[in-house]
Amino acid sequence: RSPFHVQPRCLPLFSPITSDLESKSSSGPGESGDCSVGTAGPETSAENTTSGLKNKWPLVVDRLTVLFLKFLEYIHKLQLFIWWLLEMHIIKIVSSCIILVSVQEVTLSLFC
Repeated sequence: RSPFHVQPRCLPLFSPITSDLESKSSSGPGESGDCSVGTAGPETSAENTTSGLKNKWPLVVDRLTVLFLKFLEYIHKLQLFIWWLLEMHIIKIVSSCIILVSVQEVTLSLFC
């Protein structure tokens, strides 16, 4: 197993992280409705508190991963839109630059 392997969980896309963390810490493993399978075994209250804090971080990382992937998806859509605009208007942009340069050269030669 790779150290960068992320197991997807069945979480709503835009649910607040705090409610997920509270439901995860209040219920036992496998009871909160997520797709991961918990391990069964007796735990003391001190172990439950420390493991509850440690179990929140994978949930936060999963949530941040989903949000980051959504952000990348929107950036990709923006790139596609910009390329679409450039495809339609590139000839106009190039011709305008050529005309601007030629007019500047003519006016420069008139003043010399």
